[in-house]
Amino acid sequence: MHLVIFVLLLISCACDIKVFIDQIKGQYNISIDNQIWFHSSRTALYVNNRWYSSNDSTVPLIDTRFVQCNDPNLGNWNETQLIYILNRNGIISNITGHIRQWNSQSALTFHLDTGDKILMNNKLLDKNQIRTIFPSFNIEQIDGNDNRGVIMGFDSQHAGIWNSSSEIIRNSLEGGPVILFDLNKKGQDNVVIISSFSQFMAISLNQQDNILQYGVMGSMITIPVNYSNSLILFYSSEAIGGGVSQWKSRPDGLPTLYRQMETLLIDNINQLSLPIGNDLFRIDLLSEAAHDCGLIMYEQDWLHVQSSKFIPLLTDIDLDRQWLMSTSEGADKVNITIQYCSSFPRYALQTLEISRVTQARVSVDYTRHIVHREDQWTIGISSLLSDALDIAPFKDVFWSTTNEPGSAYKPSPMEPLPEREIVIAILSTGPVSPGDVINYTDSKRITKCCQQDGLILKPDRPITMIDLLISDWSQNNGNKQGELYSTQPTI
Repeated sequence: MHLVIFVLLLISCACDIKVFIDQIKGQYNISIDNQIWFHSSRTALYVNNRWYSSNDSTVPLIDTRFVQCNDPNLGNWNETQLIYILNRNGIISNITGHIRQWNSQSALTFHLDTGDKILMNNKLLDKNQIRTIFPSFNIEQIDGNDNRGVIMGFDSQHAGIWNSSSEIIRNSLEGGPVILFDLNKKGQDNVVIISSFSQFMAISLNQQDNILQYGVMGSMITIPVNYSNSLILFYSSEAIGGGVSQWKSRPDGLPTLYRQMETLLIDNINQLSLPIGNDLFRIDLLSEAAHDCGLIMYEQDWLHVQSSKFIPLLTDIDLDRQWLMSTSEGADKVNITIQYCSSFPRYALQTLEISRVTQARVSVDYTRHIVHREDQWTIGISSLLSDALDIAPFKDVFWSTTNEPGSAYKPSPMEPLPEREIVIAILSTGPVSPGDVINYTDSKRITKCCQQDGLILKPDRPITMIDLLISDWSQNNGNKQGELYSTQPTI
């Protein structure tokens, strides 16, 4: 067995990341502080309605190569390329997995190139499955000293222990970055973040049995020629809050595939449609609203419904991103900003290419609080990702008065603590948005948030959950022990 060992020395950090690659079998292990954190699983593709896998040699490893280069944004890197051969009844193509290390970044990135042939299916997998697998890692307790916690998701959030019986990914479409940390140190030391690094709208993290795997969404009909996607495994020694660091914009996205005149793409099953083409619909809509109505911010609401219900977005590998980018282009032309609402984490990551998105709602609907008594104000976890991406977290509207007769909400809506709502809204650094019934706004309460000139007094960073509470959340089988937040103001 031949092992190639690459060592990445991390700047201003006493820890190093090492990846051990078996050139014969294509297996790879990742260690931190000289302790194994991840063992690899398989590489696989679902093509022509069947699976090809490195496990059964239907997609065998035929070569490995070592390459060095430079990225203008992220600096020098070196990588091992694992080259597999895919033979579909005489149609042969090379599938290449890249394991890349960065000289000046505390991260590994994994890239999959699907080769020079179109990969199609007519018997589609589910939207919560994936049809390409690289990389993949065993979800396991390495030894008796391994005591790692994990949190996943920033809307549908959960936490637990990293072991073979854990359900890390509950819903691939809704899921977001996975954060692992050392429970023995209460999340105060080594932290690893696993996240999409490109093609955010078409790629998912997925779990099959005790394997965490990454790839193209299973419902996508076609993977085009020379398609590439990537995942980042980011390391920090500065605890959970410090580890959720800023991603950088990647301008080298896929080219737009739709250049015909504007037309409506119709989903007859779900009775939904989306304008596609030369994007005049969105550009004209935003231009008219800005010019005639004084619009300065556009909210794209119900993104979760559009992603999960509109079939073309689930089957066309480029359409979701193209739609979001064209909306951004329309906002650019009239100099307005965009707010995302009811969005999955993949939308937040996609904003790395969309500077017009400046804020996003990080809570469930306020209705669930005043009607169903849910703790809608608890935004300490979801604000972590939003803040890392430089998006102001929005906690939704609120009532400034406890009881507001005549509201549309039934049967007995009530806001128990208006002051708490106002404080959370201020400390979120996002919009402070009273949503009262006419004549029930408590102006004395609301004006406490600002100076006489209307300037809202906000902290330097959004309010977020402290690391110790996140660690306890994982340690206690996903049961939160309370809410304890922190932020930092400049006086």
